[in-house]
Amino acid sequence: MRAQYRRLAAGRRLDARICWLLSQSPGPLSIYEIAARLTDLSGRRCFPNSVYRALQRMARSGAALQIVSANGWMLRDPEDPGPVLVLICENCGGGSQHPAADLGQAFGRLCREAGFDLQRPHLELIGTCESCRTTAETEQDGGRIYATL
Repeated sequence: MRAQYRRLAAGRRLDARICWLLSQSPGPLSIYEIAARLTDLSGRRCFPNSVYRALQRMARSGAALQIVSANGWMLRDPEDPGPVLVLICENCGGGSQHPAADLGQAFGRLCREAGFDLQRPHLELIGTCESCRTTAETEQDGGRIYATL
């Protein structure tokens, strides 16, 4: 019984460390990036399969979100447990989450009609964030910055 408790406690510690790392990242992190950062932070080797199991556990509880298009993971916004729209910048890799209750209802209806069991309702959109777009526009204009009001 004690060994089982220690394993659970260790699992929770790993979950907490992963939550902290994901909260510090501007975009999704891969399992290998998480394992490497945890190894650097603790000085002890952290194996990707341990990170994977922890992330699966966190996803089931709603704490983490798998971002398939980026082959990574993000911390789930605890304030909004409903469907989310995830915006991923293809230039900098940054990501943000936005509530998408209306889309979730539409997807739910479509899935019911198709006889499909929707597990994790989120939609990933890939594009260019405002910061990267502004940087690209500045570079195109020879370094001049224009303000629009």
